[in-house]
Amino acid sequence: MSCIDRFGERMNELMNRYRAVLESVNELAVQTRLVLEEDVYFAGLLHTNCEKYRYGENSGFIGICGDRLFEVINISYGEEWTNYPLHNILASDYYRKLPIMPYIKANLLRRDKAKITIRTIYGGMGSGIVDVAVPRESLDDKARRFHIPLPGLAIDLEIGYIAIELSINGYRFAIKYKEDKPYLEGGYPQGFENSPTACAITDAVVEIITDAINLYEDITNKGIKFVSIYLLY
Repeated sequence: MSCIDRFGERMNELMNRYRAVLESVNELAVQTRLVLEEDVYFAGLLHTNCEKYRYGENSGFIGICGDRLFEVINISYGEEWTNYPLHNILASDYYRKLPIMPYIKANLLRRDKAKITIRTIYGGMGSGIVDVAVPRESLDDKARRFHIPLPGLAIDLEIGYIAIELSINGYRFAIKYKEDKPYLEGGYPQGFENSPTACAITDAVVEIITDAINLYEDITNKGIKFVSIYLLY
């Protein structure tokens, strides 16, 4: 099995984990009809040790979880909704009391991190986006070790797409993952698919995505637990 094939297998495992977490949120929202998806994430964030902030004009929130970031943006989270009592409690008692995070500072926090798109939320509060940003030092360190430029990286778990852009020995190409399959796109050095460089780079990207899914899963599970207890009463 080549390094590219192994990358695909490991990504399939991670995508299954991601989809299971996402499905648990969807089931809770659909079955109860009293809970918004973003409320699960906000409640989960509240029950972590992350530093919590809201964006100006009530347009989302961010958690600083050590060297990782979790954020939900482009939603009017501070608004209250008649049919969602839990949301109204979270918005009035917690969200509006959070300190504001300036967008400039948030951009600085994202710098030198890998951004992973987790989810798009469609609903009355706007088309919200759930993102995670995690360190990419493992990838950059591997690139330096093999004396190649730092790879470009695009990760969107919602559509199951990954692109690792590489420039090696005059070749410009990409390792991609799409529709649950890995492949190489463009001209690449002979034997690259099973080279130490390919193995190291893909291992580092798997590590980055694992880190992102771990954070998403932890916050989501905490949110589901909180919401489930609330619904019992």
